[in-house]
Amino acid sequence: MRWSWLVVVLALAVVRLGPARELPFNTTDISSSGADVEDGSGELLPAGRGLHQTSDQCNLVIDGCARCYQRRAGTTTRTYCSKVLAGVLLVCGLITLQPGATSATDCTSPPGYYYQRGKALPCPRGTYKESSGTNANCDTCPEGITTPGGQVAMSNRTACKWVLPGYALQPNAVLGTTAATACPANTYREGEGLVEDASIGLNCTACPANMETLDIGQKTKDACFAPPGYGYNSTSGDAYKCPKGSYNPGWNRQPCVPCGLGDITSNDEGSTNPDDCITRAGYGTTKADNKTLVTSICPAGSFGRNSDTYGMVTVECTKCPDFSTTDGPGSVNSSQCLTLAGYGYENGGIAICDYGSWSAGHSQNPCTYCGDGYNTSADGVAATQGATSGSQCIVSGGFTPMADGSGLKPCPADTYKALLGNSSCVQCPAGTITTVMQAADAISHCDACRPGFGSASINASAPSCSICGSGYYSPGRVVGGSPCQACPRPVGFTGLMVSRKGIFTPEDCVPEFPGDNLSHQTWNFIAMDDSALTLTPAAADAVACQAACAASADCAYFVFKGVNSHCFLRDTVPYSLVNVSDTSKSYILLEVSAGHYVAYGAHATDATSLGQPLSAYATREAATAACDGSAECVGLKFVHTEGSNPWHTFKGTIWEDVVGKVRVVGSNINPWVPDPA
Repeated sequence: MRWSWLVVVLALAVVRLGPARELPFNTTDISSSGADVEDGSGELLPAGRGLHQTSDQCNLVIDGCARCYQRRAGTTTRTYCSKVLAGVLLVCGLITLQPGATSATDCTSPPGYYYQRGKALPCPRGTYKESSGTNANCDTCPEGITTPGGQVAMSNRTACKWVLPGYALQPNAVLGTTAATACPANTYREGEGLVEDASIGLNCTACPANMETLDIGQKTKDACFAPPGYGYNSTSGDAYKCPKGSYNPGWNRQPCVPCGLGDITSNDEGSTNPDDCITRAGYGTTKADNKTLVTSICPAGSFGRNSDTYGMVTVECTKCPDFSTTDGPGSVNSSQCLTLAGYGYENGGIAICDYGSWSAGHSQNPCTYCGDGYNTSADGVAATQGATSGSQCIVSGGFTPMADGSGLKPCPADTYKALLGNSSCVQCPAGTITTVMQAADAISHCDACRPGFGSASINASAPSCSICGSGYYSPGRVVGGSPCQACPRPVGFTGLMVSRKGIFTPEDCVPEFPGDNLSHQTWNFIAMDDSALTLTPAAADAVACQAACAASADCAYFVFKGVNSHCFLRDTVPYSLVNVSDTSKSYILLEVSAGHYVAYGAHATDATSLGQPLSAYATREAATAACDGSAECVGLKFVHTEGSNPWHTFKGTIWEDVVGKVRVVGSNINPWVPDPA
C-alpha cells in the first residue's frame, strides 16, 4: 500500500483518545515521558498519545506520542504527531513492513518515497522508487525521459515515458530503461512528448528546408537558422541559397544581403561574406543615396580596372583623355582609349592634327605629316586642322609643284602664294619684297620695300612702295617699310642733288652740276660747235651762268668765258631720249661720275666737233668700259650714220679762264638701265 505524508484533515476541536490498544499495520509504539504538548492551534494533547494518518482523519494509535500539532493550509487543518528520537525527526508517512512493529527502526519509506531526516518524501518528477526502504534513493529516469507532469512519488519505471524537449526516443525502446537521444543537428522537438507506443518511439522534427541548428538537442523551431550562404524567407519560413550578387554570413533569420544594385555579382551562389561580391573588370560603381553600391559597365569613352575587384568597394570608371574614346563599353585599360579621327597623340597628350597632318583616328599614334610643302584642307580652298585622311593633303601656300612633277619647290624670295593647290607663285606688289627668304604664303609677307623704293608704312593687306625719285634713295628691306631718303650733299656743296629713280645707295647720287666748285676741274671745257650753244647775256659770272642753266628746262651744258663774261647754254635736242639702243638717232653720253653717264640728244655738228676724239668702238659697252678706264675720257658719242664703229670716246679741253659743266638730269643717267619695277 502506498502511503503519503502523515497528514490528516482534522476537525477544529482536538479529541482526547482512550487507552492504548494493539498497534495496527504501519504504526509503532513510541511511548515517552507523557509530557503534554501544545498542538498547532494552542490546545495541549495528553502525554503518551499519538496520531497516525488513516485516509483523511487522525485515529488514536498509541500512548507515548511526544508532540502533536496542527498546521493549516487554506481551509484544511492537518495534524501531525511526531517525536524526537536520537536527533531524528520521525514524521507520519513512514510505513512498517509488518503489523505489530515495536520500534521506530521498523518505520521505513514506502515505494515512490525516499527517507530524509525521519520523513518520507515523495520522489520528485523525473524519478521513481519501486521498493520501500529507508536507505533506498529514488531512481532517475533515463536521459531525456521524465515522469508525468504535476505528479510525484512514482513507484514504477514505466512512469518514465515522457520525452523531454530536444530529445527523441528510438522505436522499440524499453520504457524506463532506454535513454532518449538528443535531437540530431538540424532538428528540434518542442515540449514534452508522451510515448504512447514504445515500438514507434518519438521522433524530432526536421528544420524547415535549408535551415540548420548550431547544436544538437534543440528544443524549439527558433533554434533553426539560415546557415552561411543562405537567406531566410519570412513568408515561407524556410531558407534559400543566396543567388549570385548576394551574401549572408548565416546563423540568423535574415534574407540574403544584396551586394548592391546593377551588375555587381559574385563567382558562385551561396556567398557568405561581402568580400565575395565582385565588380567585374570593365565595370564601375556609384552610390545610390550615398550608401548603396550601384554597379554598371563602364560606358564607351571610359575604362575600368583590368581585373575583378572583390568587396563592396568603390570602383571608378576612368574617363579616356579628351578627344579619344573606346570601341565600346566595358574597356579595362587606358590602351583601349583610341583617338578620334583628326586627332593624334603628342607630348603625352592628345591634340587636334595641325595644319599639314592628318589622322584617321582609332589609334594611339601621332598625326601623320603630309610632307614639306603640303597643307590640309577639307574643301581644297581653306586650310583646316583635324584632317582625317591623307587625301586631304594639298599643296600648301608658299609652295608650287616643280615643272617636272618630281616634287614641290618653295616660292622664291619676293614672291608669295596664298592659295592652296597647284597654282604658281606670285610676285610681290610693285616696290615690295619679302623679308622671309622663301615660301611666303600670304601677301602680308611682302612686308618691306625693295631697294630704291620707299613707304612710311606698309599696309599688310595691300602692301605697296613707291620708287624713289631723283635725288632720293632707299636701301629698302626694312620690315614695315621706310621712306626714301634725300641724297646727301658733298661737303661744301649747297646745290641740288640728283639721281636716277629707284636708287638704293647714296653712291648713285650726284650733284646737278658735278664738281665741288667752279674752278678746280680735271677739264674745264668740252669743245663743241658754236651752233650748239646759245648766248645768255644776263649771266655776268660762272655762278650766274650755272644758275641760268639750272633755271632752263632744256639746258644740258653751260660754258662761261671769263675773258668777255659770256655765258653759253647748250640746249637738249628736241626729241626725248628713252632708248639709247635706238640706232636711228645720234646722242651723247657725258660722264658725271665713275660708271655714270648722262645722256642727251646730239646736235648735227656733234659728230665732228664735240670734244677731242680718243677712240671709236662697235658697241656702247666697249666704249663705256674704255671711258671708265681712262682718266682723259669725259664722254662718248653715238653717231648713227657711221658704220661698224659708231661709238666714239672723247676728252675735254683746258682753256684759260673758261669753265664748262654738264647739267645732270636724273632721268637721263644711264638710260639703258631700266627703272626698277
